[in-house]
Parts: sequence; structure tokens; C-alpha cells
Amino acid sequence: MTELTEEQFFASGRRLARRVNQQRALIDALKDLPGPERITALAGEVFESPAMADRFLRSAHPLLSGSTPLEAAMTEVGAKRVERILWSALFGVCV
Repeated sequence: MTELTEEQFFASGRRLARRVNQQRALIDALKDLPGPERITALAGEVFESPAMADRFLRSAHPLLSGSTPLEAAMTEVGAKRVERILWSALFGVCV
């Protein structure tokens, strides 16, 4: 494993801090939206492609008992489940 220089170490810390600030801004922007709008906006951030986000939102998902994310988001409980899936995908965490 290569050792980081002091400059590289602090640059990586700044990148991480920037990413955390971006995530906080995203959370603040999404928190007041209704479920379907919230997950649509979050899916757009996660997939970075409107076509891929739309495909995710309209496809049955096994973690949603075969419902689509848009169907699940019609209730607040369902929207939270979809959000959990999307945040996990964004951070590369298993659901």
C-alpha cells in the first residue's frame, strides 16, 4: 500500500467534507417534499440519468414486495422504505 503525502491526505479530507456537505444539502432540499416527489428527486441524484432513475421507479422491486418504488411511495411508510434503498445505493451499502 502506498503512503499518502501530507498534501494528498488533507486533499482527501477536503473531498470527504465537501461530499458530506453536499449530502446535507440534498437531505435539506428533500425533507419537505411529499413521498413520490422526494423519491423521484433522490433517484435522479442516485442514478445521475433520468432514464435509469425512471426505470428504477417504474420497475417492481423485491424489497418492496414486488411493488414499484412509485407505488410504494404513495404512503409515507413506503416512501421511507424506498428512500432507504436509494440511500443505501448511493453510499454503496447492502440493504
